[in-house]
Amino acid sequence: MVPAVTVELLYKSLRLPTSRPPLPPELRPAYTDVSLKRAIRDGIGADGSAFSPFMPRYALNDDDLLATPVRQVYRDGDPRGETAAAALRRRSLQARGGQVEDLSLRGSDKPDRAFWQSLLGGGGSVVTVLWLGESDLKTFWEQRNSVEASQRIYLSTTVYDSEAVTVPSGVRNRVYFVHPYELPDKLSRLLIRSTGWLRAKRIYVPEEKRVQANAYFALKMAGEGVGHIRGFFSREYFLERIEHMVDNATYTSVYPRISLAPNQRFVSKGCYIAGLSEDGKLVAVTDWLIPGSN
Repeated sequence: MVPAVTVELLYKSLRLPTSRPPLPPELRPAYTDVSLKRAIRDGIGADGSAFSPFMPRYALNDDDLLATPVRQVYRDGDPRGETAAAALRRRSLQARGGQVEDLSLRGSDKPDRAFWQSLLGGGGSVVTVLWLGESDLKTFWEQRNSVEASQRIYLSTTVYDSEAVTVPSGVRNRVYFVHPYELPDKLSRLLIRSTGWLRAKRIYVPEEKRVQANAYFALKMAGEGVGHIRGFFSREYFLERIEHMVDNATYTSVYPRISLAPNQRFVSKGCYIAGLSEDGKLVAVTDWLIPGSN
C-alpha cells in the first residue's frame, strides 16, 4: 500500500531515506503555496515539469485551496510588524474568509518557552507567520514541539533584522522568508554603481547598504528630474519626468523591478518567497510576486 501524501511531505523536498550523511540528492523540490496551486490547477510539478496527461487537473479558486489555519505573531508598537499583520489579515478576509489568528507581544515582554508552548503547541497543523526580530525568536527555535506544529514558518527579512543563516539548521527545511529585495547573491552586482560612488566619497557603510542605496537612487532620480524640466517648475511635470525615468532606469537600487505611475507611488511593491539552502542562504522558491496581481 502506498502511504498517503500528507501536507508535511509536500512541503518538504523529496529525498531517498538514508541513515547516514551525506545528504542524498534531491528528487523533488519542496512545494510552496504558489507551486502547489499550479500543480493542482495546471499539472505542473514543483520542479517545473509537466505531469502525465492522465493526471487530473482541478478548476479550483483560491477560496477552495490551501485553507490551512494561519497564526501570526507580531509586537505591539513595531509599525513594521503591525502593518504587515494588518495587511495579511485583510487579504485573508478577502481571499479565504479570515482564517488568521493574531497573537501580539506587548511592550518589552520577551516571549519565553511557556508563551510558545501555550500559543503554538495546541495541536493541529498551522502555518506560522512571525513578524518578529531575531531576538524575539531565540526561544521559539528551542521549542521543538512548536516548530514541528507548524507546516511552514514564514519570516520577514525586513523585520527579522539579521542574516538568514542564523536560523537553526534543523528547521531550515520549513522556514520561508518574505523578501522584498533582490536576492543576496545578485545584490552586489545590482549595487555596483551606488557602492562605487559611496566608496569614492568614503561614506560607504556596509551595514546600511540598503538605506544608502535607496538614498542614492532617490537623489539621483530627483536630481535628474529637476534637470530635465528645464525651468518649467510644475509639480505634475516633475512627477511625470520621475515616472518616465524610473521606468527606464538601469540602476534599480536594492529592488529587481521598479515602476512608478499615477496612483502607484511605491517604487517597488513585490517580493520573493525565499527558502533556505543547506548552508543558510536565501533561495527564491517563487518568481517575483506582487500582492493582488498573482
